[in-house]
Amino acid sequence: CAGARLEPLRLRSHFAAAKSETVSARDIALTIIGRLYLTFVPAIGVSIFLLLLIASESLAARPSYYTGGIALPYISDTWRDAPNYYLGLVGGIICGACLLVQHAYLNVRIAFACGDKRASILWLTASVLGALSCIGLLGLTIFSTTAFPDLHQYSAYVFFVLQAIALPLFTSAAALPGDMLKRASIRGGHAHFGAMAKPADTSAYGGAAGAASAGKIYCPSCFFQLKLGSTILFWLSFIVYLPVGIAIVCTWYRVPLDKCKGELGLGDAYCDALVLPADYNGTDCADGPCTQLWEYDGCPAINEMRAVRQLVCVLSLLFFHWSFVGENRKLLSAGSTSMVGAEVVIEA
Repeated sequence: CAGARLEPLRLRSHFAAAKSETVSARDIALTIIGRLYLTFVPAIGVSIFLLLLIASESLAARPSYYTGGIALPYISDTWRDAPNYYLGLVGGIICGACLLVQHAYLNVRIAFACGDKRASILWLTASVLGALSCIGLLGLTIFSTTAFPDLHQYSAYVFFVLQAIALPLFTSAAALPGDMLKRASIRGGHAHFGAMAKPADTSAYGGAAGAASAGKIYCPSCFFQLKLGSTILFWLSFIVYLPVGIAIVCTWYRVPLDKCKGELGLGDAYCDALVLPADYNGTDCADGPCTQLWEYDGCPAINEMRAVRQLVCVLSLLFFHWSFVGENRKLLSAGSTSMVGAEVVIEA
């Protein structure tokens, strides 16, 4: 709903006209600090995740850190051992929580604020998919690829596939011009939207610049170029990473215990701590006893390609979610709500 226009909230005293609604200080939860937080909540989540990802990648670049035999490891392998695991865990939980607020709270309200019905449906559908994908994000960071390989793998599939569907829907909605606008109000600590109003013709204000000076919020792009570029980059990498990569990648095998101690020289104590149970009968352990570690020696070039594409997918998703700041700013661009006993006026 990039072209949709939302009018800012108008605040006035208790002696306002009868068409206003009184909001007590207790009810006004969206203070200046609160609005700033909600505006930048996706940027906060992805920025923290990116910083912790860089930190874990740096720690995994140590010569003593086993990466499965490839130069750039899978992100799941960088989070395999402590302290890298805790960096990924904290980053995933914080980012997942912030994106859940964005998709389940803010994006739903943005969808209902879209005047264009098509944009509203697309945005709302994508928001539901985005909220569900947060479950996958939490799962793939909580469940280690070594201790819980199946849960980790399926959580990753859920996250990436749902995001792959959601991104084009968001981008398509952002490309549609908004022909209606709704008034936003704050009531009971939540953002609500008043009755649908007739579209405001920006030409009457002298174009977008005139509309802005007249108090109208006109945002035809809201980082649309960033959405479009991130979506294209994500899909180009996603196709190689999952559908194509899974089809051509060779079978992964567990690292045998003797290889862990001998050839790899990872240390007796470390290898013994990762050894699989004696009754383990998985097909990924060709020469037991085996450890929980994975080796990609069978086809290192393909695994390296998939690891690079995986990283590009993640970076594309981070940049894409940063773009929601544009819609959030438009949604929450209201007058100061820090006034005690202020009133919110819904203009007819």
